[in-house]
Formats: sequence, structure tokens, C-alpha cells
Amino acid sequence: MFDALHHTPEVAAYLGAELDPLADAPDFDHLVEIGCGSGLHLDWAVERGLHYDGLDLVAQLVDEGRARLAELARPHDHARHRRFHLGSAEDLGTLWSTAGLEGRHHGAILAFPFNCAGSLARPETALGAAARTQARIYISVFAASRPATACRLAYYARCGYAALATTDTEHGVLVTSLEGLRSFAYHERHLVELLARSSYVLERRSELAGVGVGLLFAPASG
Repeated sequence: MFDALHHTPEVAAYLGAELDPLADAPDFDHLVEIGCGSGLHLDWAVERGLHYDGLDLVAQLVDEGRARLAELARPHDHARHRRFHLGSAEDLGTLWSTAGLEGRHHGAILAFPFNCAGSLARPETALGAAARTQARIYISVFAASRPATACRLAYYARCGYAALATTDTEHGVLVTSLEGLRSFAYHERHLVELLARSSYVLERRSELAGVGVGLLFAPASG
């Protein structure tokens, strides 16, 4: 699904725009990318001189990401640390500790890009783990509208999924496939409610290329 050859024009535009809302976020110097693959937005972070930590469940993708780091190294950029980690979003507490990130929450943003949040097996647990870091949380999701759902179906079909089906639920639009795809486009209110349980508030909402929505949350205590 990370292969650009499978991206429809709409999905490509969405991916190209999805971190734009973070470009002017105050004090932002560290991108923590959840479900990063081999570094979905690593280039974006490097171009802006940001620290970067990527987390993914797939060992092969993590290895590919680590191999990319040497290629992307830039002169005068040695003070920036960039790493990949193998694990799930539910392991964020462990990552935060072992990676020495305690105390860095003010400059960090934890990003769940490319509708990663819609594929979480236990979203309450994963988002709760993210909230315990006290960093800002950015969630980029497909919109739950009919046009966006049509774009999702076209994209999933290009990825090779068969027998695609949609189900409208109280939390959002669920797409499933014969191969086991299970991906939600959550209603924004559902994500707001989930983060509110961890005392997070919605700080910024952004439209993403007419296909997605970017939601930036911050601890209510500021």
C-alpha cells in the first residue's frame, strides 16, 4: 500500500498534502511517525532538519528505512537523530523510554499518517499510549464522505484487494476485503472523543486534498 504505483491521483495528492498543517506548528522539531513503513515522511523530516523516529510492525520495512538513513544524511545535519523502531503503536511507552525521549514532548509530534489510525486493532489502547507521552498527536485520516469512500475503493482495488465492501457504522465507514483488509475512515467526532478520554483537545483541523482530514491534538493542560 506504500507503493506509489498503486496510488490514484487523489491518494497521491492526499499524501503530498498531509503534513502541510504541521509546517508552522510552534516549537516543532521532532517527528515521530507511527506506521511509517520504510519512512513514509522521512524525506519531509530531513528537508526540514527535524529529528525523526519511525515505528512500524513490519521488520522488512524497518530494515529498509534504516538503509535509507545513510543515503539521506546531509552535511551539517549530524546533530539530528533519526531512527527506526520495530513495534506497534501500543508499544509507544516503551519506545519513549528506551529511545530517551522523556522530556522531549514539547517539541515532538506523534503522527499517525495515511489513515494508520483507521487500521489500528485497538485504537483506544494505541491512542492512550500515545497520549501518555504528553506530546502533540496528529491524526491524518480518510474522510468519511461518499466521494472520499469512492476514492478509497478505487485505491484499494489498485492495490489488488478483492470483494471490497463498505459498512456504515456509528464510528465511521469501514472497508473490508476478501484478503482481510479492515480499514475505518473514522468520523472526526469519534477521534475527538477517544482523545478526550486522555485529556487531549483538538487544536487544529485541516482539509487534505478533498480526500482526507488532518487533526492535531494537544494535551488540555497545554
